[in-house]
Amino acid sequence: MPVQCTCLVCGASFQRSQKHVDKGWAKYCSKRCYGVAKTGTSPAWAKGWKIAHGYALVHMPNHPHAQAGGYVMQHRLVMEEVLGRTLLPDEVVHHINEVKDDNRPENLMILPVGIHHRLHKTGVLSVAWSIHGDACLDCGTTTRKHKALGLCDPCWQRQRWHRLHPKQVQSV
Repeated sequence: MPVQCTCLVCGASFQRSQKHVDKGWAKYCSKRCYGVAKTGTSPAWAKGWKIAHGYALVHMPNHPHAQAGGYVMQHRLVMEEVLGRTLLPDEVVHHINEVKDDNRPENLMILPVGIHHRLHKTGVLSVAWSIHGDACLDCGTTTRKHKALGLCDPCWQRQRWHRLHPKQVQSV
């Protein structure tokens, strides 16, 4: 049977079960009031910022790169302030220590989209042609043209030939 309760923060009347009242869980009418009681302030979104997927977002509806709802990722704003310009759409801000809400300028770096993707996929920050690092995976050269699979053209051709002619390859 529901019991009538009064919120300790806003004074609103609400109902909770007797079990919740007995356990002391019926003090606040909402998560918002619970948050105000615990922090002593209004929730973050009431101050113009929030956390989404670990990233801090700032409410700036007039920013050119504002998302739906008018929020911009704080790390982008920090880098824009450091550079003195708006970031381009193909520029990604990377958190060096990979902590999404650590938006200190010394922890941020701007990368092109492709390099940023490669960094997270391979763990190597390299602008060289190999998808696995900075050299051919077979011979280690960096001077030949890249073909595929992290191999230079001659190594790729050799492996391709071995794949197409498996019976002609002599075992050592």
